[in-house]
Amino acid sequence: MGFQILTGDGALAHIGSSAFAAPWKALHARCPWATGCQHPDFVLPWYHIYRERYAPLVLVDTATDGALRGLLTLASSDDGARLTGAGAVQAEYQGWIADTVHADRFAQDALACIRGALPQARTSLKYLPPGIPLGFLHAGERRYCVLHGHARPVLRPEPVAMEKLRRKKTHRQNANRLGRLGPLAFERITGEAQFRRMFDDICLQYDFRQAALHRQTPFLSDPLKKRFYLELQRRGMLHTTVLTVGDALAAAHIGLLSKDRTVHLGISTHAPALAAHSPGQLLLALLGSQLAADRIDLLDLTPGGDPYKEHFASDHDEVFELTMAGSVVQRVRAQAATCVRQAGKALLHMSGRRKVDLVQAVENLQALARRADADGPRDGLLESLRGGRALWRLAPGTRRSSAGALPVSRNSLEDVFKYDDSAASIKRGMFIGTAMKRLEQGCQLFCHAPGDRLVLHCWAFARCGNSACPPPAQAIEPGATVLFDLQAHGGEANDDLMERFVDRILAMLDQGVADAAVYYSGRLGSLSRQGIRRCGFVDATPAGSIQ
Repeated sequence: MGFQILTGDGALAHIGSSAFAAPWKALHARCPWATGCQHPDFVLPWYHIYRERYAPLVLVDTATDGALRGLLTLASSDDGARLTGAGAVQAEYQGWIADTVHADRFAQDALACIRGALPQARTSLKYLPPGIPLGFLHAGERRYCVLHGHARPVLRPEPVAMEKLRRKKTHRQNANRLGRLGPLAFERITGEAQFRRMFDDICLQYDFRQAALHRQTPFLSDPLKKRFYLELQRRGMLHTTVLTVGDALAAAHIGLLSKDRTVHLGISTHAPALAAHSPGQLLLALLGSQLAADRIDLLDLTPGGDPYKEHFASDHDEVFELTMAGSVVQRVRAQAATCVRQAGKALLHMSGRRKVDLVQAVENLQALARRADADGPRDGLLESLRGGRALWRLAPGTRRSSAGALPVSRNSLEDVFKYDDSAASIKRGMFIGTAMKRLEQGCQLFCHAPGDRLVLHCWAFARCGNSACPPPAQAIEPGATVLFDLQAHGGEANDDLMERFVDRILAMLDQGVADAAVYYSGRLGSLSRQGIRRCGFVDATPAGSIQ
């Protein structure tokens, strides 16, 4: 009994035993600041699923009568140099749970124990659970700790306010527009089988947006993440809602549920092709009404400063990021590093830019460098940025057939991820980022991607007056459909395949669009030029244009 520090398999065996389960759940229930991230149904599956990447380190304080007074579940990196809360990046809130009267003493003893056992390790807890006592910092621990505050937007789902939010003009208009595309439905997903059916599409939408904005693919890069979420759903730890248009997923949200009183903003997605109708924001408005009906006290919008969070926030509080070093010298270094990061973020914010903007600038320079290589591939996306666009027009009355049944997808995010940048002039992240922007502007993407490789792709846009997607051309009349950025990847395409691909796109165009004029705008390689000629396109480049 008393205070213990447990590591490795021994720690997992101890806290995973049936004898420990009841005291843990009882402490979690009576700890006022405990979140779902400290619940055994979150911590234990994460430890088991990620045991090859992280080693458990657990601090336990038990009373003489067997009651649990304090618990801190940590995870150690492979080299033992860094400690984080159990859950790592999967846990929005990391910290200890304890009886209120023992909270500061437990925190002080736990942090001192960590420094004694691992003096070279740095412990990072991001973020501490809201409302956690911080009195231990006045007992000398401040010498070793760096505490940084973050504003946290929250939504308190009061029924009258949520009904007003749901009926807001913009949300009503977006709901009507989406409803014209197909039956619109908002639903909470509770069953495990239904969750599994929807989960792959949710992961795909989430990875697509994260890749476009941050050059990250959380689920694709970490196969264990999907296993972890499926286990959380099985244990009833998630609050999942979806917005569907017909059979298609328009938007979704998966949030961790804390004590049936708080839902934490987690995985939020929407279909990029529907972005003009803001399905993600509509889902959050409907979610607010759902939470009010379910008598959920709080929607935690989580720190981050995203504009859409501020749009929905009804209040703000503060949460903290805690970093503890093994010595005062290490703490000074950690504090200096924190100051540098904050200054960098402040400069980006003042300039109106984000971290990803710097990444994109580097990617653009890399693309230009690859193009400068005489032996490097030419990329249609970059070619379209050059002046002098060639123009081709589909001859009126040209037959459009779907003969040959070439598999061609429309707006498939899965096919976008099949893009191979090993021999291309632009990196995959840049390609996905461009795809997201174009889909959000109303462009349609057609892909031929048999197996696991993208072989052919082409974009289409129905022009409605002036538009920047694709770049305007004076010779194109309003209402025409414009194909652009037709590209072949790798060496698998040939004249016949290119012709079948373009012909299949023409057959797939919406009837109202297909009855209007169809153009191709942009530079073409010899293979692409042959393909569109054989489909009935004729040169319509205005006189004097550079081709």
